[in-house]
Amino acid sequence: MRVATWNVNSIRTRVGRVVDWMVREDVDVLAMQEIKCKPEQFPYQPFEDAGYEVVLHGLNQWNGVAIVSRVGLEDVRVGFDGMPGWGEPVAPEARGTGLAQELIRRTAGFAKRKRGLWLFAETSSRAPYARARAFYKSAGFEEAARFDDFYALGDAKVMFRLKL
Repeated sequence: MRVATWNVNSIRTRVGRVVDWMVREDVDVLAMQEIKCKPEQFPYQPFEDAGYEVVLHGLNQWNGVAIVSRVGLEDVRVGFDGMPGWGEPVAPEARGTGLAQELIRRTAGFAKRKRGLWLFAETSSRAPYARARAFYKSAGFEEAARFDDFYALGDAKVMFRLKL
């Protein structure tokens, strides 16, 4: 099974590129972040035409996640018991709760059960993302690659990996 993640930074802008890549690379499941749209704005048809199911959670043009799968999606839930609120900006009660560590633990457990070998994460090299980079390192990830000027001039994509 081929499982991938992608910070798409607006699926409506990149839908053709994403679907073409999924088909070309034979991806079974794609987890996307920063889809930047509500469910009624999501471009479902190109994914469905390529044989994929889609579930998503998006609130506005600033965030959102989606899972696209050709191996089935079942028992889909948004959130979990005891999940803290977020707010804008992030509510203080959502910081330092271990939520992100728990999500990594659960994702790694799922990937191991499916015989996955690695867990990958990505973020920007810009200063505002220093906390994200430090978090990944504290969670046991190692920097695996940098793609210079990926997001913009001077803004590299930094890829991290965690051996399962």
